[in-house]
Amino acid sequence: MLLPHYLCSQENRLNVVFIMADDLGLNDTGYTGSDFYETPNIDKLSKDGMVFTTAYSSAANSAPSRACFMSGLYTPRHGIFTVSPPDRGDRTKRKLISVPNTEDLRRDIPTMGELFQRNGYRCGHVGKWHLGDDADGTGPLSRGFDVNIAGGRAGTPYSYYYRYVWWSMNVLTLLW
Repeated sequence: MLLPHYLCSQENRLNVVFIMADDLGLNDTGYTGSDFYETPNIDKLSKDGMVFTTAYSSAANSAPSRACFMSGLYTPRHGIFTVSPPDRGDRTKRKLISVPNTEDLRRDIPTMGELFQRNGYRCGHVGKWHLGDDADGTGPLSRGFDVNIAGGRAGTPYSYYYRYVWWSMNVLTLLW
């Protein structure tokens, strides 16, 4: 969590773009060798910026891995072990007893968005959040992001209605 402090010193202020994509394979972008998937914008970002090629996903599915990244904590510390509820499905076929699971990232755990925002950055969140909802103070707009496009508790957008997309793009244009 020292990264935001370094990035925010006036002489070192950088733009930061982090892309987290579910089920994106090691070689599924153009800059990593894919000729099947077309990713020209990501390829350009990789050429003009930094790419980190050695990383470890701290969880096997979406909500826990997002919670780990946003908080900087391992799963047992924030308590989001799986997409809730952990005991779903036919219990007669379940081979393990589910551990207690938290659905939302607790408000007392700071997020990357909050740390960047405290240091003068304007932050935007685009896409899947899956860590809570702004109605109870656990969504992106409550956790350090000035703009949220499509992120909520369910992991899916509130709406796919085209006006929502148009509004979101205009807000992004005004923000950046």
